[in-house]
Amino acid sequence: FKSQVHGNVTHHFMKSDLFLLRWIRAKNLDVKRAIRDMFDVIAVGSIGGQWNIRKSALQGKLPRLTRYIFKLVEEVFNRVYDINQQQPNITQFSAQAHSFDNKTTCMHKYNIFSFDLSGLTTYVQMLTIYNKYYPNFAHTITTINTPASFSIVLDLLRPLLNKGTNDALKVFGYDKKQWKEYLDKEISEDQLTEEFGGTRPDDE
Repeated sequence: FKSQVHGNVTHHFMKSDLFLLRWIRAKNLDVKRAIRDMFDVIAVGSIGGQWNIRKSALQGKLPRLTRYIFKLVEEVFNRVYDINQQQPNITQFSAQAHSFDNKTTCMHKYNIFSFDLSGLTTYVQMLTIYNKYYPNFAHTITTINTPASFSIVLDLLRPLLNKGTNDALKVFGYDKKQWKEYLDKEISEDQLTEEFGGTRPDDE
C-alpha cells in the first residue's frame, strides 16, 4: 500500500506510517479499496471563532460549518502527528463530548445533540465525514448525557460505518455511574474536566 501511494502524495506527513495506517486499517487490509478512498480527497478550509452548531444549521451555514469541522479534525491530526515524531507508539486520539441542556457557543461546551431535525442532521454529517475521511483516527469517541433520539439515529447508521468507527463510538445516556465507570477505566481523573467526573481545570 505504501509503495503505491508514496509517489502520488506531496505532503511529508501523508507518507508517514501514522497517516497511511488508518486507511489500510479501515479497509481491512484491502489495498485497492484503501487507495481508492485515500485519493477521493477534499479541500480543507480554515474558519476561526466560536460556533453554536444548532444555530449555524438553522441559519443555513452548514457548508461553512462543514469546513470548520474539517479544520478541527485536521488540527487534531497534526497534533497527533507531532507527538508521534517523539513517541511513535502514539497513533490515535480520544475525544469526549458532553450534551448540555443549555445552549452555549463555545466549541467545548456546545449542545452537541439537539432534538431539532436540522441540528441532528448536522451531527450525522459530522459522523459521516469522520467515517469517510478520517478512518480509524480515533481510539474512542465518547459521548455522555446523550438523548435517546440520537442513539436511535446512530443505531440506524451503524451498519453504514466501518468497523473502526463503530468500535470507537461509545455512547452513554444520563446514567452518570455508568459513563463515569467507563471513563475512569480509560482516562486518568486528572485528565478529565469536572463535567466528565474529573479534576482537570477547563482552561487546560
